[in-house]
Amino acid sequence: MRVRGRGEVELDLPAPTSPSGRAVDHELRHAAAVVLSADPDAAGIANADDRLGRPAALGVRIRRATRDVLLSRASWHYGLRLALCIGLAQALVSLISVPRSYWVALTVVFVLKPDFGSVFSRAVQRAFGTALGLVVAAAAWRSWSGGGGTYR
Repeated sequence: MRVRGRGEVELDLPAPTSPSGRAVDHELRHAAAVVLSADPDAAGIANADDRLGRPAALGVRIRRATRDVLLSRASWHYGLRLALCIGLAQALVSLISVPRSYWVALTVVFVLKPDFGSVFSRAVQRAFGTALGLVVAAAAWRSWSGGGGTYR
């Protein structure tokens, strides 16, 4: 066995003659590279799911998710955009008297998602759903109150 530059390992093994022999040869070379490398996780070996499709250990998945959320540029952009939109919504609510003003901020959170493409369609769908709910509620109120518009 000889170690070449950049963690490459040259093993003196017989040439494989079958598919299973090639698989064993590949795995032995990979194992030797991991063991002899200065940083075994340089290629993300400890963070990767295994070859059988089983997920990595819980601690590894938590570290991976935390790193992705805290260091991702897209996460920071989304967080700043969400904070700005909620701040603007709350500023408008303070200027205009709204009975249950917390719904404005909740609507911003529900409608504003990390991808820009569907924000407009979600906003239109939310407005359409609100208007449709208002029409249905008015019709129900009218039928229950006997057409007079007041509840008996």
